[in-house]
Amino acid sequence: MEKEAYSISDIARKLGVTRRTVFNWIKTGQLEVINISLGKKKPTYRITKEALERFIQLRRVKTTQRDLPRRKRAAERILSKSFKLQGLTTDELIRIGREERW
Repeated sequence: MEKEAYSISDIARKLGVTRRTVFNWIKTGQLEVINISLGKKKPTYRITKEALERFIQLRRVKTTQRDLPRRKRAAERILSKSFKLQGLTTDELIRIGREERW
């Protein structure tokens, strides 16, 4: 059975981010929370299943058919560069990064 409310750690683990990132989402109002601390100085937050679903839905990137060729070209460009960079030292990579614009 799936939980009805999640802790900050649960959300961080579920989304593959740090607890600090989840707190930032809360602080900026992107993620709705319920404070269950009952007047204590340090808040204890819970995120409902519905709030998590809304958050995920709002963050989903909407890709149109028109965007696909552009995204494919960008991915191919990045991959071709990354294969060319294999075997270089860190100093060489830094120099190339400063000289080129990705």
